[in-house]
Amino acid sequence: MPQFHIPRRPRYERIAPSAPFKVTDRDLEIVHYVYQHRFLTSDQITALTGGSQQGVSRRLNLLFHAGWLDRPRAQLLMPDRLDKRCNHTMIYALGNNGAKYLSGELDLPLSTINWTAKNSGLKNGFFFEHTLWVAEFMVMVRLACRKEKRLEFISQEEIVNSRRTLPAAPSKELGFEVEVLLRKDQRKPYTVPVVPDAAFGLRRLGSSKEQEEMYFFLEADRATMPIRRASLYRSSFYKKMLGYYHAWKTGAWGATFHFKNARVLTITTSMERIGNMVSMGKEIDPWKKGLGMFLFAPRASFSLDQPQQVFERVWIAGNGKKVSILD
Repeated sequence: MPQFHIPRRPRYERIAPSAPFKVTDRDLEIVHYVYQHRFLTSDQITALTGGSQQGVSRRLNLLFHAGWLDRPRAQLLMPDRLDKRCNHTMIYALGNNGAKYLSGELDLPLSTINWTAKNSGLKNGFFFEHTLWVAEFMVMVRLACRKEKRLEFISQEEIVNSRRTLPAAPSKELGFEVEVLLRKDQRKPYTVPVVPDAAFGLRRLGSSKEQEEMYFFLEADRATMPIRRASLYRSSFYKKMLGYYHAWKTGAWGATFHFKNARVLTITTSMERIGNMVSMGKEIDPWKKGLGMFLFAPRASFSLDQPQQVFERVWIAGNGKKVSILD
């Protein structure tokens, strides 16, 4: 019997659709999710949309070839994807046609950017890895809220739109600066920029007004930044923690956003690194007991299959005790 070889479509090169491409409501949902998170894997998109893996994969394929989504080649440079023999899930980014839709429907200034050129210009796999750490956690929080009927997810978009002051740049929509004095005899304060990796809120449904909403900033720490440096003019995790602490102490959060209190969640690589971060927090705390505003957890504590783990008592508080972010 003769064998017929059907060529497979190239994974990173577009082929114009042979028939008109009809966009579905799920397609629009997918495009919006990808825009919100910058990059998403096909597994994360499937989890968010609730469809079958095969069905979502088919739509993603069509969205890519129609120019609504991109498949950045730089994902091949990620450390865990250098082995070409392994079959990895595809990472998607916003494409030019997807940006045109969002510009028209959501009044977002996205169509002025050549998103395909922007995605093609990425040359660093580490940037992908960091962004996917953030996206992975944020997706899990969304999914966990769907399973927990008493909680409602408050998106980063809502938080940014409620800012009291404009950000310095669109790329730093969560960013702000605080003045830090470490000594009484210090003449000039350090200006410490605070730029969280992400932010979200949780709204307790049916609760009293005082407990109605909780807000969180997220830091995805891949252990590439030193815990501490000799100078505050250089980046370190100690500098980040110092900035967050003084933002709370000086009321900078209330001046920037519509909430006065928030907690800082850090997902990182190991318990050893968490121990060092807890020690830094105790040093910053005037009472040296540890700061409750900082919570830490190893990334390995969470999985897309069991998103509700983000609400479990797996977080290490500033005093070293295990807590839940809902406490």
